[in-house]
Amino acid sequence: MKSTILIVFFIVILLFAGSALAQPGLPGDPPQTPIDGGIIWMLLAGGAYGYKKLRGTNIKEEN
Repeated sequence: MKSTILIVFFIVILLFAGSALAQPGLPGDPPQTPIDGGIIWMLLAGGAYGYKKLRGTNIKEEN
């Protein structure tokens, strides 16, 4: 009885030894970052500011 348990124990150990020594798998893809609303609002604000600056310089040159 003891020898059977001992043999089963060693077989189980040998089966799991291969997976314990295996190399880890490749890392997954990095998470994709979407362009959210914050960047869109910053682009719109920059465009509006640039438009205001261009309109302001043209009005000053005409006077």
